[in-house]
Amino acid sequence: MRAPHVFLNSGEAIFDVFGPGFTLLRFADIDVDGFIAAAAERSMPLLVRDIRDDHARAIYESDLVLVRPDQYVA
Repeated sequence: MRAPHVFLNSGEAIFDVFGPGFTLLRFADIDVDGFIAAAAERSMPLLVRDIRDDHARAIYESDLVLVRPDQYVA
């Protein structure tokens, strides 16, 4: 499934916060150190983006969402 498009509270399109590699969207205060360590061990480019936007969270239906470089949900 392609990552849903949504405009954030800031007016920015969510696609504009994605990095060139994998992007982990974090919609809640959850420890992601394990994700970061696992990505580093595999030389996988990972950018963590904190999104505090209730509308975007409702659209994505999860507190953590991993988005691939091609903008599909992993």
